[in-house]
Amino acid sequence: MRNMTLILLAGLLLLPACGLLQHSLWRPETLVPVETDRAHAVSMIHLCAKQGYKGQTFGSLPESKNSQCQPRGRGQECAVLLVYPEDRYFSFVDARSYSAMVQAKTLFNVSVDSAGNIKQCRAETE
Repeated sequence: MRNMTLILLAGLLLLPACGLLQHSLWRPETLVPVETDRAHAVSMIHLCAKQGYKGQTFGSLPESKNSQCQPRGRGQECAVLLVYPEDRYFSFVDARSYSAMVQAKTLFNVSVDSAGNIKQCRAETE
């Protein structure tokens, strides 16, 4: 019984931390998209996922010129929207399928410290 109580207590303590890590991406209504090619977008997505931008100065990224930032903690959270052409494959239950060129959109949220250096990057593709 005591072990079950400890497990429940640990779960309750960790639940808020999970929520903080999983907060949804911030998307300003008036965010101006950055048009690019697929290769550049994929490179940025991979670097973001691997935290390859960590420690870099946010202002040194060309895409930062089209970003919007808001205060967050001791720094800022900045949003960047990339749009790029991408082939997508669509299939249906009745075995029909087709591919089409679509305009993909990837939203980046970048946490920046008070010195302007990137602390964290998250991306979500539509």
